[in-house]
Amino acid sequence: MDMGFYHGLENSMNAGVDYASGDFVFEFDSLNVDYDFSLVIDVYNRCLQGYDIVGAAPQGKSRASSRLFYLLFNKHSKTQHPLMTESFRILSRRAINRIKQMNVALPYRKVVYANCGLKVDSISYAPNPGVAAVNNAELAYRGSVAFDSFFIFTDLAGKVSIALTFIMLVFSIFAGAYTFAVFISSQPVAGWTTTMLVLSFGFFGMFAILSMVIKYLSVILSLIFKKIKYVIGNIERL
Repeated sequence: MDMGFYHGLENSMNAGVDYASGDFVFEFDSLNVDYDFSLVIDVYNRCLQGYDIVGAAPQGKSRASSRLFYLLFNKHSKTQHPLMTESFRILSRRAINRIKQMNVALPYRKVVYANCGLKVDSISYAPNPGVAAVNNAELAYRGSVAFDSFFIFTDLAGKVSIALTFIMLVFSIFAGAYTFAVFISSQPVAGWTTTMLVLSFGFFGMFAILSMVIKYLSVILSLIFKKIKYVIGNIERL
């Protein structure tokens, strides 16, 4: 299947999965093959053991930026399974149907896969040396997806805004106390006291408003990208 124009990895993968008709679908994130073909069979056999999503994770190949991203993402998100660098993965038809029920738009597939409620596993492998690196355009695209995912699937922005608001509150208290001390103990320039008080509490108010705006935006994003009300792992027939 050829795309009409460059859509990036995520949208291209979503289109491929939508048009796939098999009981199992492989997703290859890169054309740079640094593994033996037997690994593809191992991932498939692992899926047959009761796992709906199985990925192949290279050992020690990920860049420092990728390791930092996954460290922060796994810490500040509520994913059921920690994310990691993967070269490819297999999806069962049940997983594909479940994911389509959860959301119509997948800005970052791996997060939805980790929270679909089905069994997820990964197989680590030692990558073969001498494989070409990802090009700059793809790196820029993945960086953009990673940046967007922080705002959509984690509460990191809210925590940072609340922390900055607290810092500005402390700064406003000290600035206000210092302003009153100068006003009482000396003769400041006319209007200096009022200006300092307005600036101190004004900055605190600005950060407080930004915190509320970010919180509202996080709630809106949660309602848009987390439409499913509950997740069922499996149903046992009696």
